Amino acid sequence: MGINLRAALITCQEFGRARVAAGGGGAIVNITSIAGHRGFPEHLCYAASKAGLEGATRVLAKEFGPHGIRVNAVAPTITLTELALKAWSDPTKSEPMMVRHPIGRFAEVDDVARTIAMLLSSDTEMVTGTVLSVDGGFLAT
Repeated sequence: MGINLRAALITCQEFGRARVAAGGGGAIVNITSIAGHRGFPEHLCYAASKAGLEGATRVLAKEFGPHGIRVNAVAPTITLTELALKAWSDPTKSEPMMVRHPIGRFAEVDDVARTIAMLLSSDTEMVTGTVLSVDGGFLAT
């Protein structure tokens, strides 16, 4: 809860205050998780922290919007970082999750990074308060 929620909130608040003091403008993208949308056994605190960050994203979008600061979040599925590659390498563990992804794969780091870059770009100036799933269709199933 301290890292996933509290630290993210402090960072958002400090960035927002600094941007407001500088005249406004800017964008924040928080990283949540599909775990905040679905209950996964043994992920109680993780899921609660990510769901909390999604709620905070919406509140911050309303608070910072008048200052031209957009606040969004991405909610990735399992993302194949170096750590995740080890954790999900066992087919008996990965297969039950994999079959719930219509695209047929877990996310690569670049899938998430490109989505974040899009939300930070001027191409999405009317997007704020949104949680964008980067999940290969997992939440659609």
